[in-house]
Order: sequence, then C-alpha cells, then structure tokens
Amino acid sequence: MKNWLYVKAAVAFLVVFSAGAISGSMVTKRSSEAAQRQPPCTKSLSQRMTAYLVRELQLTDRQIKDIQPFVNSACDQMGVIHKDALGAASAAIEDCHLSIMPFLTTSQAAKLNLCETERQRFLALECGYEIQSVEDCAH
Repeated sequence: MKNWLYVKAAVAFLVVFSAGAISGSMVTKRSSEAAQRQPPCTKSLSQRMTAYLVRELQLTDRQIKDIQPFVNSACDQMGVIHKDALGAASAAIEDCHLSIMPFLTTSQAAKLNLCETERQRFLALECGYEIQSVEDCAH
C-alpha cells in the first residue's frame, strides 16, 4: 500500500513538473519571438549603449555629457541602416514574387498576394516600415 502512495506522488510530481516545463518553454519562445520583431528604437538603444559605456568604462558625469551626442548620432544612423535594410529585403522578396508569379495557378497567385498583404501589414505594424508607394505591392 505504501508503494502505491509513492507511485502516485511520483506521477503527480512528474505531471506538475512537465506542465511547468512546457509552460515555461512556450513563454520563453513567445517572448524571444516578440523581441526579435521589435525594431531597434534609437532612444532605448542610445540609453542601453550609454549605460554599457558607463558601466564598462566607469565614465564620469562630465564624460557622459560629452559623449552623449556621439552615441545618439550613432544610434540614429543605425536606425536608418535598419530601415534601409528592411527596404532592400522587402524589394528582394517582391522581386521574387514577381518572378514566380507566371508559374503559379490562379489560386496560388491569389494566396501569394494575400501573403504579400500580410507581410506588408507586418512590416508596417511590427517593424515601423511603410512601403514607399502602392506600386511596390503590385504583382
């Protein structure tokens, strides 16, 4: 009888432990995906970069004040680079879609157009990137 109680306790422990592990892995996966979708905010990037320099170089308040314009400028440039890279990647995807369109059936072409619309919406909402003209989406 005692053995049966130990078996029940072990099974209950394994169930609770497994549920926790599964929940934890799902939360971790979702939070990492969300973090990857975030465009680099130049203000927070500037703050993080400044905090890193202060921590690693033990900067004085005067030094922080002196270097802040350079850090802000670099972060602004990185934001522009990121936006340009998104534009170049988007153009490559659009070129690919245009190239493969003749090989698709009507229903496949419609599905690809729907995928393109969703991609454009994602770029606008999640990445802050707007297409330059409506013609960019034309297939």
